[in-house]
Amino acid sequence: MTNLRISFHCVLGWLLLALATSAACAAESLVALVGSEAGLCLEATGLKRRLLAAAASPLAERLQETGLYREWLAGEDFQKLLRARDELERFTGQGNLERFLGDLFGQSIVVAVYPKGGGDAAGILLVRAADAAVLEETIAAWNQAEQASLQTFSHAGVEFVRRIPSRSPTDRDVPERDVKTQFYLRRGTLLAVSESDDLIRRTIDLSRTDDAAADPAAAASLAQTPRYLRAMDALLLDSTVTLFFNPRAWDRDASRGSEPPADAVLRAWQHCEAVAIGLQLTGGIVAETVFQFRQLDADAPWSRFVSSTRGLPEFLQRVPRQALVVWASRLDLAAGERLLTAQLPDEPRQQWERVKQLSPLLAVDVVNDLLPNLGPNWGLYVVARQAPTLLAPVDGLAAFEFDGSTPAEQRLDASLETALDRAGRIVSQQTGITLEVHSRSSGANVVRWLDGLGEYRPAYCVGGGYVVFASAPDLVEDFLTAPPESRLPHSQEFRRWSSAYFASASQLLFVNVAELHRQLAAHREWLVDAAATTSQTLAAENAGRRLERFHELFGLVDAVFVSVELAPTQVRVVTGGVVGPRPE
Repeated sequence: MTNLRISFHCVLGWLLLALATSAACAAESLVALVGSEAGLCLEATGLKRRLLAAAASPLAERLQETGLYREWLAGEDFQKLLRARDELERFTGQGNLERFLGDLFGQSIVVAVYPKGGGDAAGILLVRAADAAVLEETIAAWNQAEQASLQTFSHAGVEFVRRIPSRSPTDRDVPERDVKTQFYLRRGTLLAVSESDDLIRRTIDLSRTDDAAADPAAAASLAQTPRYLRAMDALLLDSTVTLFFNPRAWDRDASRGSEPPADAVLRAWQHCEAVAIGLQLTGGIVAETVFQFRQLDADAPWSRFVSSTRGLPEFLQRVPRQALVVWASRLDLAAGERLLTAQLPDEPRQQWERVKQLSPLLAVDVVNDLLPNLGPNWGLYVVARQAPTLLAPVDGLAAFEFDGSTPAEQRLDASLETALDRAGRIVSQQTGITLEVHSRSSGANVVRWLDGLGEYRPAYCVGGGYVVFASAPDLVEDFLTAPPESRLPHSQEFRRWSSAYFASASQLLFVNVAELHRQLAAHREWLVDAAATTSQTLAAENAGRRLERFHELFGLVDAVFVSVELAPTQVRVVTGGVVGPRPE
């Protein structure tokens, strides 16, 4: 009996795997059987087809080539999984467990959670099987594997079953009140399982849409609510799994917390109408989250703030192909400062205003002179050095669009030069190292830097429509003058990923994993020596093995990104690891 229970738990494990690798398809949706009062609804359909596609995906192919995967195949955990599969096949009488699970879960799966108040919630699992006979066999096997007392009830002429599991000898210490009562409904290819008989009855009511005598209010389905429809329509990707969250259903629980939420958090919660999440597994692993908010006045500060953030930042057009990490933004920093200041309580706002009054005493008046002239495009990136050292493994650059006039550029250049000179003199006095400010022309611009610090030479330039800061003057010149074909957006793969996932994003964090992978390979010996040098316990051989493992993991995807798209009524966040074609 214990083995049979373990087997049934394995079936549940397969189900959870199915939820992570199935797809949402409106034509097969079971959401019509979920009540409008549900607070959370997860939907996954087309499992059979999606499992085959996921197994043949580039990410799966790369994973199967890793040493970690080969070790898992040769390990005891995989052998236990095979033995569990064989046991389940013998117990169910099915010669092919994968095909059996596909027939059982391959159509559609929905998990819905209903808040009950007081922090409690009730859930229900809905399954649409491909074959009614397989579903009936599964229920029979379940009841045989875990002996239970069964009693039939009826609601609106439809029968369902109350199931109370029998306590085994190993469960004698479990109080009878802790034995979970289950209810299930089987109707054709539909299976509904819950610990709440009310939810089973709710499902029966929702399935009687063709009954004219049915109460329309009682039969209100989540799939018919405008909130759910808007949230699902907002998901742009062809999602494998979708999740809908309704904040309004949880208002009573949110207000009864042990600690009341902060005002800003409470306002955000109250304005949020719905959250929709989609998971895609075709070109990698990509998750899309959409937060939807109440419609605001077009002249509201937030609406004005987000009006200038549509589309990818122009800063990306100057990022080199070999950049390892990129952050690009279209947020108007001056407008953002005003918006955030207006949201601060009185005392912190007054403190910030006093700080702004002190800004003119600095060499560069950041708040009153620099910030108002900055445009909405800015960002930073990190590149690997051709000859990395422990003290200088990478170089970095940050640039801000500057919309000021020529006199304003000249004043800012003079202020930054003064600040750089002062910093050099302070460091020289403290360390005795001689530091000097140098400059050279780069086209119509002048690049200035501080020399004498060793491997890094902090540099800046005001020109070309940007204020640029970098760890070396060469990076500043490349940012301003390098040809378009050397830039990241000129890459065919980046253009494809941008079009598919973040074409309208106003914020983008992009990690060039493929370039990082190449750098690990190019500097392997240096990295091993550096790791062994800096660690007293790590030998070069062990460092090499660890580096190989990192190198292998970095080869699974070609890029990782997080993008944010702002709009007056919603915020879209897309995160993922994506794969490009293998080099010829």
